[in-house]
Formats: sequence, C-alpha cells, structure tokens
Amino acid sequence: KNCANGQSTFVGGGTCNTATGTCATILAGSFGTASGTDSIVGAGKCNTACGAHSAIIGGCINKICGATSCNSTIVGGLSSCITGKFNFVGSGTQNYISNTEGTAVVGGTKNRTEADNAFIGGGCCNIVDSNSCASFVGSGCSNRLTNAADSILIGGASNCIASSSKSFIGGGDSNCVSSAAGSVIVGGASNCTLAACAAVVGGSGNKACVALAAVVG
Repeated sequence: KNCANGQSTFVGGGTCNTATGTCATILAGSFGTASGTDSIVGAGKCNTACGAHSAIIGGCINKICGATSCNSTIVGGLSSCITGKFNFVGSGTQNYISNTEGTAVVGGTKNRTEADNAFIGGGCCNIVDSNSCASFVGSGCSNRLTNAADSILIGGASNCIASSSKSFIGGGDSNCVSSAAGSVIVGGASNCTLAACAAVVGGSGNKACVALAAVVG
C-alpha cells in the first residue's frame, strides 16, 4: 500500500511508498520515502529523500538526509548517503558525502568526502577530509587527502597528501606528500616529499627533503 500524505504529494506506483513532504513525488519502487519539500524518489527500494529539493533516481537504501540537507542528487547504487547542500552521488556502493556543499562522488565503493567543492571519481575507500576543500581524487584505492586544500590525487593505492595544500600525486603506491605545500609526486612507490615545492618524478623510496628539491627516479 502506498501513501501520499502531504500537500500536493504524488505516488505513481510501486508498493509501500510514502510521500509526506510538500510537493513530494515517488514514481515507483518499494519502501521509498519522500519527506523533503519538492523531493523526488524515482524508483528502487528503501530510498529516502528527506532533503528539500533533492532527488534519488533509483538504487537501494540510498539516503539524502539531515536538517540542513537540500538540492542534492543520488542517481543510483547501493547504501550511499548525502548530508549537506548541492551534492551529488552517481552510483556505486556505500559512498558518503558528509555535511558539505558542492561535492561529488561519481562512483566506486566506500568513498567518503567531508570537504566542500571536492570530487572523487571512483575507486574504493578513498577519503577526503573536511580541511581539503576544492580537492580532487580521480580513482584508486585507499588514497587519502588530509588538510590538503586545492590538491589533486589522480589514482594509485595508499597514497596520501597531508598538511599540504596545492599538491599533486599522479599515481603509484604508498607515496606521500607531507607538510610540503605545492609539491609533486608523479608516480612510483614509497616516495615522499617533506618540504615545500619539492618534486619526485618516480622510482622507489625516494625523498625530497629540502624546498625546491627534485628527485628524478
């Protein structure tokens, strides 16, 4: 049984759907909830759109929730959650955008961002913390940006940019830019930069410890 219990609400079909927000809409699916003003649940199962002017197109167990959440979208996938404003999750599983504005996770699994205007393209278990606004993670696995505003990490595994704004890691494995604003690691493994505006191009186990230093490989 479906329930449309609010001003100008609409439930088109499906089963056990509930629309309670003003002008809320559920088109199909099952066990969906649209409680935000002008919220939409397209289809899927157990999707919940609590944020005003928010939309969940499909998938299962996706949520847009929170007292200040609004104007966000989840296209599909499983068990993803958005809190905040003007955010986007494309698909994937267990992706999480927390209390941000203007942030996107396109896909992947268990990716998480807490920063405004941040982007995660895909991969798994990538994390962007709340002090890494306007940053970018392309893909890869278990990469992390911590206090790394305006930084870019293209991919790879277990790479990190920490306490280093405007820095870059192209890929590789276990590379780290630490307390080294404006530094670059192109690739390789277990390379690190420890001073501002330093660079490591590639190789393994290389360290750039002095500002403006460069290690080729």
